[in-house]
Amino acid sequence: AIDQFQDILQEGKVYYISGGKIQHRNKKFNQLHHPCEVTSTANTQIQLAADQHSTATLHFNFIPLERIKNLDEKASCDAIGRVVEIEPEETIISKRSGQHLLRRNIQIADRSAPGTTRKDVVVTLWGEKAEHINFQKGSVIALKGARKSAFSGGHILTTFTDTRIFVDPETLEAEELSMWDASAEDANVDKREAKIGGRSRNTVPLSSIETEGLGKDKSDYLKVRASVSTFAEQGQMWYEACPTEKCNKKVTHNAEGTFYCPGCGGTFDHFQLRYSLRFQIGDFSAKQWVTAFDEASVTIVGKPASELSAMKEQNEESIKEYLTQRKFISMDMTLRANTDNAEGTDYGPKLRLTLLNCAPVQNKNAIQEILQQIKNSTQ
Repeated sequence: AIDQFQDILQEGKVYYISGGKIQHRNKKFNQLHHPCEVTSTANTQIQLAADQHSTATLHFNFIPLERIKNLDEKASCDAIGRVVEIEPEETIISKRSGQHLLRRNIQIADRSAPGTTRKDVVVTLWGEKAEHINFQKGSVIALKGARKSAFSGGHILTTFTDTRIFVDPETLEAEELSMWDASAEDANVDKREAKIGGRSRNTVPLSSIETEGLGKDKSDYLKVRASVSTFAEQGQMWYEACPTEKCNKKVTHNAEGTFYCPGCGGTFDHFQLRYSLRFQIGDFSAKQWVTAFDEASVTIVGKPASELSAMKEQNEESIKEYLTQRKFISMDMTLRANTDNAEGTDYGPKLRLTLLNCAPVQNKNAIQEILQQIKNSTQ
């Protein structure tokens, strides 16, 4: 089966798989959290899907860094944090094999310590992961299949061959960490001119993202005047969030009808709905897909998620009609552009745009700005 499919399968592609055998996962070799796995047989067929725009995302089961100390030795987990320290790589000699091994320690942080304060954890990278890092201090990284180690009495995470590292992944947790560590910069972004290519500007066209290479080497902030042209049809528009103020993590359902938050560790008898939207915006120069979370999404949609959910329960078609009315409303938007460099992928880096805040255009002010621009151009 390996020889048959190794030239067909590519990371990031969508496939149809038939004739496989479903069985309970072998925990020794399969570190994923799903209880089952699919094993190929002599009759297994794998076919590349014609529609490569289908949503195929990798799911994480993040554990707060504060709780890593409670894991068993060598337990596998998913973790996410902001990179706060990167040590130089070093070569050590394995006591077991006598081989020279390349190692690098980094330090990541989140807000899971008591009192919602910073918690730091050391992550040990080995081999190529230690030699070729595609992130820097300040990046948000997600670890898929890292393992707990109690080396020297501490509680650290270590990577193995099957551990995956994702830089600035498209998850709610990554967005919250990005906003947390960049809070001072983000809080002022709507009060200053956006920095683009080393120059200060006010409103710029969407085409500037491509023509000036924004978000490729670092996060760039820009202001645009655009409108929503399309709402993504796939995926849920909101999620069930922790009701605790400033937590907002996604909750899970308990058997007794309560809701558990892995972020703060609380158990509640209710949740709050928060937006997680994806939509396309456009202006006279270009179109771009954008991600927005609750605060900005409320302005885009015009209603909180709870009201839109109630509307859906009464008549799902009414949501489509309502969202159609929310299209093509000109708004001043502040965007952050950065590049998602998923480790080990063959399909290259992916530009990600996040809507930080927005407001409907005030026509009177817009007219005055245009008149001033005309006046400046004729002088």
